[in-house]
Amino acid sequence: MAVNPFVLLVPTKLRPPQRLEAWVERTRLFPSVEALPDAKLVLVVAPAGFGKSTLVAQWLYHQEAQATRDAHARSRFAWVTLDEYDQASERFLALVAGAIEEAIEQPLTTIRDLFTAPKLPPPYVLLQALLVDLNTLTDQVTLVLDDYHMLTSEPIHQAVAYFVRHLPPSCRLVVISRTDPPLSLARLRAEQQLVELRADALRFTPAETTALLTNLQGAPPPSPYVDALQEQTDGWAIAVQLAALAQRDSMASAQSFSVVTRQIAEYLADEVLAHQPAEMQQTLLALAVPERFCAGLCAALLGTPEAIYAAEGRLQTLLLANLFVIPLDEAHQWYRFHHLFRDLLVRYAQSQYGETQFALLHQRAADWFQAQGFDEEALRHLLAAGNEDGAARLIEQLLMPTMGQDVLPTSPDYWLQRLPSHVIDRRPGLTLIAARLAIFGRDLLQLQRRLAQIDQLLATPGTHDPLPSTERFQADLAALRGILALWEGDATKAIRSFEVALKLGPTPALGTQVLLALGLAYAGANRFAEGVALLEADLPATLAALRPQQPLCRATGLCWMAHLIGDLSAQQDYAQQLYDFVVSNQSSDFWLGYAAYSLGMVAYERNDLAAAEAQFQMLARRKYKVSYPGYSNGVIGLALIALARGSLAEAEVFAQEALVFANEVGGVFLRHQALSCAVQVALARGDVASALCSAAGIAVDHLHPGFMLSVSIPCLSKVQALVAAGDLVSLRQADLLLASWFAKVAQVPQTRLQISGLAMQAVVRHAQGQTEQALTLLEQALQRASAAGFVRTLLDLGSGLRPLLDALRERGLARPYLQQLFATSGSHPDETTPATRVLARGSLPELLTTREAEILGLLALRWSDKEIARHLVIAPNTVRKHTTTIYDKLGVHSRREAVMTAHALGLLALDAPATR
Repeated sequence: MAVNPFVLLVPTKLRPPQRLEAWVERTRLFPSVEALPDAKLVLVVAPAGFGKSTLVAQWLYHQEAQATRDAHARSRFAWVTLDEYDQASERFLALVAGAIEEAIEQPLTTIRDLFTAPKLPPPYVLLQALLVDLNTLTDQVTLVLDDYHMLTSEPIHQAVAYFVRHLPPSCRLVVISRTDPPLSLARLRAEQQLVELRADALRFTPAETTALLTNLQGAPPPSPYVDALQEQTDGWAIAVQLAALAQRDSMASAQSFSVVTRQIAEYLADEVLAHQPAEMQQTLLALAVPERFCAGLCAALLGTPEAIYAAEGRLQTLLLANLFVIPLDEAHQWYRFHHLFRDLLVRYAQSQYGETQFALLHQRAADWFQAQGFDEEALRHLLAAGNEDGAARLIEQLLMPTMGQDVLPTSPDYWLQRLPSHVIDRRPGLTLIAARLAIFGRDLLQLQRRLAQIDQLLATPGTHDPLPSTERFQADLAALRGILALWEGDATKAIRSFEVALKLGPTPALGTQVLLALGLAYAGANRFAEGVALLEADLPATLAALRPQQPLCRATGLCWMAHLIGDLSAQQDYAQQLYDFVVSNQSSDFWLGYAAYSLGMVAYERNDLAAAEAQFQMLARRKYKVSYPGYSNGVIGLALIALARGSLAEAEVFAQEALVFANEVGGVFLRHQALSCAVQVALARGDVASALCSAAGIAVDHLHPGFMLSVSIPCLSKVQALVAAGDLVSLRQADLLLASWFAKVAQVPQTRLQISGLAMQAVVRHAQGQTEQALTLLEQALQRASAAGFVRTLLDLGSGLRPLLDALRERGLARPYLQQLFATSGSHPDETTPATRVLARGSLPELLTTREAEILGLLALRWSDKEIARHLVIAPNTVRKHTTTIYDKLGVHSRREAVMTAHALGLLALDAPATR
């Protein structure tokens, strides 16, 4: 399900502080900000209350006015005020993109398209899309990240570091923070790409203190008072302002000085609040509960929602009193307190009101935000009020309608993660949603756990709230139970559950999955004709919403069924029908992915590598637009094709991408597929140790193998690695593992798995010295493979099969089919990798000079020639000459091949990136 955080952006977070009459123009600092015009990063760091945000806002307004006067190209300024709820990388990037869009007054098409895709890509893809968009801009753009210290997310810090490094020349980043951000500041200083303003520079001068006191008090203060205040506050802006407020309220100078030297919290609580009327104190404490407020919310917090005009009057009084109220929009509808002031008010309110009254204020805020459609803020206040059930009901109301949508404005995970797990566990509606999420990651254990929780809740009446919609809930529950049964290998049980779901009418998204999986279940239960008839029949009335997608469901389901029973011709026909329908009706890439995978698998099995490559590339180009398994299979398919052609370096690149993708999107299933591919690549490289290492991460009992229609077969790859190890313990383990796996496969008419299972058993028996039994098993596999037209299923089992094939050929068995296999698996001119060619030349320790090795390491880190030149203080042309020499020494023609060959030769760390 896609995530679109753009819909959650609070507009007032994307605006700089509004101009205030009390501002002191600090033009003396502008030259410091502009000290390095080409600097990528301007860092403003100081403790709270030093006027950091105000200074940057003044500078931006000054820059904007100057550009207008000089008729330069328009300068654009984007502002993001961060808070503790912005820790998710997707949310952070959405805020940045939204701020820039507002500044340039046009959409950033590349990143916005990704945010609205059916599958949300990982943060680094979004970040690169943002940089692509920025490179198209012609105007100067300055992005300000205010309150950066609120971020504790390491992935965001890494993203910002990458962002700074690759900013186009027309862009600049300003970071406002109370502490140094965890960025590469030393490197930026060395490269003269960093401008810094710190507390010493931001301290008020006597002249600025005088100006501030004059603005606040309406008359110039006495010089002795200014000097004393300057000494006491050391130019701390907020302390100067607080002292000025105290002096304005006719406090004696000595008293105000002593107050300023004490903790600011004590001053605000005892002096500022104490000088306000009771009604104003009540207003201040109530308004401190939410992060932002308006007149309507003010009235609700005070318990008089109908008295909106009175609330507006109180807000005006706060503004006139200059009590740290900051406007958040041009219309002056929304406000917030200065963060420090709000923190102190909250603590004071907690001590004054007590836990019960304070929770009531949060509940009032939650009710008002929910009524206005601000669901996220409502959720925060419900949880702060201790109203977990209210928070759960809100999330159910938000998520239940989305169960039938393919594209969602926000992922269910986004909302569910905001609830304590025990709250989800006791609510059937939320537990059902969590169970559905387990399907996307092929998480068998999570699905089992969630469905068991639902059963327990339903078995004990009175322990849960009423179900959102009883009939629809039961339909969705039956659909999920059917999917679980299929994953566990019980096709008959799955069929019964799916039929119940279709009768009751599940949500459309689950209804689609039911139709697809039902055909697979019928095929797995040896009821193929019934499954075909069901898919070709008209949909039940309960699934009327799926009627436009019926041809897609029909063709896809038939593809899956043909795939399962090994009918390659039928699979190709159905897949072509699906492809033609998708193209002619301009259906989504999601369905195109199913067609491409089925066509690719047929072509690959028949060893038509060029046709298979075209289909798998179609999948690889639609990352996050096709299903997760679809993209993973496409990349793994390209890796296997590269292995079949002898292009080991290319295969390693694809195998690495499959593993990276599996780790990004989560789910044990995809990780096992990627590790299976890694085993194949390692064995092709002759690296048995690496193959065993990857194989160790494969758990073969996760999902029933008979219904997993994937390019790679994790269990067989693991067995291959154990056979390659060759010792008695490994062979015994391989034998037991394969026997357990094959016993499951035998229950399902999965032609491909049965062929490969028999052949793999033959390889194991041969390694154990049982040659005659091995030949018998292999002959059975060849008979089935020949009848079905399978080729790659056997060839992908590796070199362990070759001696047995030779023996069968000598005996004259399966002669035409064996000739086809031997012709297909003949030697290729490019079987020798660049790494083996280099090793053949010898002298590896002296292969690269120190400078060449240094440049190779930076190439692996995806640095450009210019970046490398700047880092090493050499000319870009010199970098290119060294790179050419590196290519010649390694016998390669590209950066990617150079990095992969260097990995193979041990010249780079194993965890260094493989490609740019």
